[in-house]
Amino acid sequence: MKRQRDLRGNYEFSRSYHSLIVPKQNISDAIFQVMQQRNLSLEELTENIDGMNVEQVNQVTAGEDYSMEALLKVLDAVDLEIEIKPRK
Repeated sequence: MKRQRDLRGNYEFSRSYHSLIVPKQNISDAIFQVMQQRNLSLEELTENIDGMNVEQVNQVTAGEDYSMEALLKVLDAVDLEIEIKPRK
């Protein structure tokens, strides 16, 4: 428990968490929500994406490390897009 508090107080951890981990989780959640609405399995989603395998699609839907190209292909397959705007 003490270790967790130490990490949250660490500036670098906090900055990485809010600039990388949270946005990736939000993207993954949005993709997963569309998959649930359409009753799509990971395998079915992958079938709709040229040049990607299940492992690569899983990396995006799980919020793991992935390329921009992989992200854009998955977003295209679920009819989502990225909107760039200034932070609040």
